[in-house]
Amino acid sequence: MALQRIDPKAMRRVWKRRRQNERRAQKMENAIRRGLYLRPLAELVGRIAEAAGRVLSRK
Repeated sequence: MALQRIDPKAMRRVWKRRRQNERRAQKMENAIRRGLYLRPLAELVGRIAEAAGRVLSRK
């Protein structure tokens, strides 16, 4: 394995693909995080505000 010649072009191709995959995965992760994080957060804040409004209006 150590004596085998490493083809730089092949390595470059592998690295490029890996980098692209990582970037794509990161993009997806960010999108998912943004989607799954902001929406429930907004809903939660809305619910809390609603509950607070109800409690305040009750008094």
